[in-house]
Amino acid sequence: IERCVILSKGGIITPDLLPENLKSGKRDIDDFNIPIVSENLAEARRKVIEAFEKKFLIELLKKNRGNVSLSAKSAGVTRQNLTYLLKKYNIDPKSFR
Repeated sequence: IERCVILSKGGIITPDLLPENLKSGKRDIDDFNIPIVSENLAEARRKVIEAFEKKFLIELLKKNRGNVSLSAKSAGVTRQNLTYLLKKYNIDPKSFR
């Protein structure tokens, strides 16, 4: 962002100022910066999925200001399923209001 602001003329950021990886929409696996926490594939997969789910839920609740029904709808899951995941990761939706 800082690079784009510096290179922009008149305060308007145009697509040509963006880095190639953002313009193409392609990302390398290294861009995700996923720590490998286990040599066991199943355990490592579980940890990565849990980290993703937790981050996803937090961002979803931030966007929807803690509204569980709206968050469930935008995520394409039932309210009950979202509530289950919130309990699983000990996330309180009230803290996002």
